[in-house]
Amino acid sequence: MINEKETQHTVSLPEKEGNQQLSAQTASSSTAEEKETAAAEEKETAAAEAEETAAAEAELTAENTKQEQVEAKELKIAGAEKEERAELEHQQLIVKVCGMTQSDNIKEVEALGIDWMGFICFPPSPRCVTTLPDYLPRKCRRVGVFVNPTDEWIGQHTCSLGLEIIQFHGNESPEQCRFWQAKGYVIIKALPVATADDLQRTAAYEGYCDYLLFDTKTPLYGGSGASFDWQLLNAYTGSTPFLLSGGIGPENVDALLQFHHPRWAGVDLNSRFELSPGVKQVARLSPFIQALREHHSLPNRRQKDNSPTQS
Repeated sequence: MINEKETQHTVSLPEKEGNQQLSAQTASSSTAEEKETAAAEEKETAAAEAEETAAAEAELTAENTKQEQVEAKELKIAGAEKEERAELEHQQLIVKVCGMTQSDNIKEVEALGIDWMGFICFPPSPRCVTTLPDYLPRKCRRVGVFVNPTDEWIGQHTCSLGLEIIQFHGNESPEQCRFWQAKGYVIIKALPVATADDLQRTAAYEGYCDYLLFDTKTPLYGGSGASFDWQLLNAYTGSTPFLLSGGIGPENVDALLQFHHPRWAGVDLNSRFELSPGVKQVARLSPFIQALREHHSLPNRRQKDNSPTQS
């Protein structure tokens, strides 16, 4: 005879196994749903992040475009101002006073209405700007004068002095002139003159600089206070305009009033107008500049440009 408890035990095993299978299936189904939910959430998160990234990129692009438009407008305005100044300089004799060092003196000389002011960036020179002046000119263009510089040295001083014009006064190559000209700077290349043969060097710089500067040939790099024979410039037939330099002082005003050349663009004044190296005597500069301005007005210059070179 079969025991009732044994019968119940025998009957409950399949049920237990079925329950276990059902539980397993339920757990498996729940895990799958959780995975699907997690995957969906990850997908939504990724989509939201992608949308945020796209929006941020679009905003950045819009800001960059706006900034580019502003910069383009500023460049256009700066270009127009540069052309206006260049046209004005073409219409009148350029007066450049070089070797400035002191703030008060800078203000006084600037008030004379000069066009360019030079700052010497050559440490051996007694007129070198070793300390940045508290005041820099705002109404005339700033010229940095360099002698055989590295490009890094030039870059430092163009920033600190806010230069618009770079004057190379050593043995710089045409290629270095072109390099800085391509960056938007007006380039002056100084060439020492003692004989007419020295003017042959000008051909190498045609198209590589905006102005030449003819200075007296000495063992030094300018600032000698000595002059050269301006009649030698009759041999210059290049197309680059030039500035006359080299020991020009108050006593030369009459000779300058008689001098003309179709490419003569201006004068460079320095040591002969000084109280001490780097300090200009305004009382001597003022009447000198006034005489040049009055004599070399636009109508007179146009008339002289059609005449042969004389001095």
